[in-house]
Formats: sequence, structure tokens, C-alpha cells
Amino acid sequence: MINITSEDLWHFSKSLYQHKAVETLLLSLQQEIDMNVNLALLCAMLNKHQMYLSTTQINTLVNNVGDFNFSYTKKLRELRAHFKTNRALLNQYDEIRETLLKTELLLEQQEQQMLVSTLQQFDNLNATHSNNLDLYQHHLTSTNTSAIKTLLKLSDLNQYIK
Repeated sequence: MINITSEDLWHFSKSLYQHKAVETLLLSLQQEIDMNVNLALLCAMLNKHQMYLSTTQINTLVNNVGDFNFSYTKKLRELRAHFKTNRALLNQYDEIRETLLKTELLLEQQEQQMLVSTLQQFDNLNATHSNNLDLYQHHLTSTNTSAIKTLLKLSDLNQYIK
């Protein structure tokens, strides 16, 4: 059994996300190629612990969190962006924005819980490759032709892992 909790992932994510370059990279990839930030953070954490996913396992993780992300997290993020664009129409924009951000964080936490729950169902993490971030980026580029054009490299996160 894999001994990583959703709390471990949440704390790791907050720590890694404090680096402005990490935030910029993750948000850029999220916007450019529809990357799931939580899955990228899980991949980074697994790299830190030298635990490596197989292609089948990364596909399972993508599939298990994808519908929730599309139906809830992404929709809320789009709504928040719409409100920002139309902020002049909203008398209490700052309060609305703050509430939406808090709600989005709760959805992000639920995604991480889903990812960890799926991860814990795997028998082992002993794939032959040694970089989960490269594996995830390969998955993204193989399923999204526009992702191939990006110059941003998810594996750049490895330099911030302590």
C-alpha cells in the first residue's frame, strides 16, 4: 500500500506553490494545454519520494479526476474569470471573488483526495521510468495536439522539490 495521504499532498502543494515560478508554470500549463494542476503536483510529490507511475496508472489518475475537474473545478474557475471580466457590474466584486476563490480551493482539495484515493489502490509504483512529470506531460501531448506546441516543460518543477 502507498503511504501518502491527501493532507501530505495538500501541504506539499502549498509549499511548492509558494515559488512564484512554480505558480506561473502551473497556471500557464493549465490555461494553455488544460493540464490538471493537482495531478502535476501529485507527480512532483511522487518524484520527490522516488515513486514512479506507469502509463496505465497515470491514465487511471487522469480519468478518475477528469470528470470532477471538468464538471466543477473548471466551471467555477471559468465563472470566476467571467466575473473578473465584468467586475464593473458587480457591486461586491471583492467579496464575491474571495468567496469563489475559497470554494475553488475546496474543490481543489477534493480533487487531491480523489487522486490520493486512486493512488492508494495501486499495488506498487515501480515503473521503469524515473520522472512522473515527464510521463504526465507526454500523456497531455499525446491526447491534445495543441499541447505539443507548448515550450513549457512540466519537469521544470523538479528543481523546486526539496
